[in-house]
Amino acid sequence: MLLVGILYFALVFSATILWGSIYVVERNNPYNKFAMALFLSAGNIALSFMTRLIPGGDVIYLVGALVLLLRLLMLFYQLDILRALLAAGLTIGAPYVIGPKLGEWVGFSMTRLYILFFGFPTAILISWIALRMRTPKTDSPIPEARVEKLARKRADTAPAAVPAKPSVPVVAPAPQPAHRADSEPTMLT
Repeated sequence: MLLVGILYFALVFSATILWGSIYVVERNNPYNKFAMALFLSAGNIALSFMTRLIPGGDVIYLVGALVLLLRLLMLFYQLDILRALLAAGLTIGAPYVIGPKLGEWVGFSMTRLYILFFGFPTAILISWIALRMRTPKTDSPIPEARVEKLARKRADTAPAAVPAKPSVPVVAPAPQPAHRADSEPTMLT
């Protein structure tokens, strides 16, 4: 049961760290969605379990995870190189700052451990779902946007009349007479 709690906590905690680091770097990033952060966090956890299968897997995992994270931040989240480096630094460094504080809080209490492993991720997921489902207040000073349809005139369904062919065929204008050398010059010559 404790292993499930560890995986549950790791999934939600790393997703929160990833989402939060992108939010800190670029607040209005349209690609920063918590569901995508959960998906990427699950992939990261799956890759971290594969480090035991490869000799020297820890170093390969760390370098590979950093390169993959930077590519993901620059290509998917559309961050420039400086912001991607800052977000990657926050994503990698935040657990080293937050983890010891959580460990101090838990201490040797199993109750606090279960609260941390099950209550903390559940609270984050419930608040995420509740914020997605909320509706705006009706007493808002901002008027509600609405689209009004304009009345349209019905188009005639009868086919349009085809213009009649001209009775005289259209031809090019008559050629000008050739310029004679003994005549006076004109504006055209």
